[in-house]
Amino acid sequence: YTTLFRSMKFIRLNTILKSKKIGFLAPLVNVFINIYNGFIKTRLNKSYSFTLSTKISDVKGYDAFAKEWNESMQNALIKDLPFATWRYGAPGRTYQFLSIYSAVGKMVGFVSFRKIIKEGVPSYGILDYMILPGFDDCHGIINKVLVDRAKKDKVEAIMTMMSKKSASYYQLFKNGFIKSPFT
Repeated sequence: YTTLFRSMKFIRLNTILKSKKIGFLAPLVNVFINIYNGFIKTRLNKSYSFTLSTKISDVKGYDAFAKEWNESMQNALIKDLPFATWRYGAPGRTYQFLSIYSAVGKMVGFVSFRKIIKEGVPSYGILDYMILPGFDDCHGIINKVLVDRAKKDKVEAIMTMMSKKSASYYQLFKNGFIKSPFT
């Protein structure tokens, strides 16, 4: 039995502060969030490249990556391409897929996410976060791309739910994620 924790990373607090009738504090509070997010992050390894897509079928190397990832896990859902096609094929849902590639073009990381509204806050909800063993230094680029994309999409928080062990393995707290105040 594993307990799942909801973790989140704030990009800005406009909506939350406005809902508490103190929206005028947002510019000041957001400066502190930007400073915090600037300091609390893992090193950016520039040898990785990435792609963003909205169709799982466009993710180059997904099936081989998913097979290798599954083989590296003790107990994990088999997330091969047929499963992913089914999972991300829900009507009325649009997902984004962040794929991370090594210098030689091998897919080594994958994050799926979509826009959600949680407690009135425009957010990204991360569904899958997978990294192949030995490529732990790609968390920096994942964090950077998610934050840059969130700012572009006017998203104020990035949220996920996973075990404490997985959150530690994927370095969420080292990248500015905190335990979510939302249930």
